[in-house]
Amino acid sequence: MSADAIYMQTIIAGLVMVGAYAVGKFLKFSTELCMFVAVIGGAIAGGAGFDTFRHIAEGSVTYLDIGLIFVFATIFMNIIKESGGTNYIVRKIIGAFHNKRILMLILLMLVILVPGALTGAGSISVLVVGGTVAAALNAMGLSKVRISALIFIVAGLSAAAPPVNIWAMMTCAGTAISYVGFTMPLLVPILILGLFSVIYFGRGAKNIDKEKALSEIPDPKGLSGWSVAVRFCCARVLAWGPKNLAVRISGSWIASCFCNLRFGCVADEFQESEYSEGQQGDCGAIDTANSNYCSRRHADTGNEF
Repeated sequence: MSADAIYMQTIIAGLVMVGAYAVGKFLKFSTELCMFVAVIGGAIAGGAGFDTFRHIAEGSVTYLDIGLIFVFATIFMNIIKESGGTNYIVRKIIGAFHNKRILMLILLMLVILVPGALTGAGSISVLVVGGTVAAALNAMGLSKVRISALIFIVAGLSAAAPPVNIWAMMTCAGTAISYVGFTMPLLVPILILGLFSVIYFGRGAKNIDKEKALSEIPDPKGLSGWSVAVRFCCARVLAWGPKNLAVRISGSWIASCFCNLRFGCVADEFQESEYSEGQQGDCGAIDTANSNYCSRRHADTGNEF
């Protein structure tokens, strides 16, 4: 085939892909389905034939391990949240470091970093620990603007923090190289930027009233440090097993989900304790966790906040 013919075939395939994508959008398909239709149209126009299905199958499983990591790590972190683990951790930090502002800010930064680092998504950090950390920062006298900025920036950094960096993993999967050697090159700059962020936005923070701050964060009844730590320990131990990263992380998350046999009871006690307190939480954008419970109580009681 001559160069002109190849050039023309490429242009035709590109135009078909654009047209197929536009048709999908006109039919109100989702972006993913529009891209799928565009790929099918481009493959047919390019003369790929039955190889189209082979490429679709191979391309689908190329990032399967990344999908497994994201899904199971997200489930794991939501179990920690729903069982009251995040509230327990933040309450312990407040109890031990309420009169040490810098140390408390650094530890709260690490709390925000962990969910995103394990899942590869900064939004998980905001959803899982954002509301609880916001309550602690609010008790330190920081403005809502600074609290929002601090949580947003550190959560964004958590998405790039090891061990799960989605962008690096996708690059490795697409180029058939091993996802190794990324820990320190990613961890060092993330910690430096995170420390700068908490010190910059946390300037002017005050020593907090321990009892007042603890009263604003629900106390998870029946939860202990062991029941929170054992799941992370189980995940870490199992991560030393199989060589495949997806198998290690997915398997460790599944096993750690069942480490605390009293999870269902603890979660129920934790939510019931919040309902029984009868306190109206802030339903603003900052306190995401409390706003969820406000919405539930509003639906149950029919009262307006």
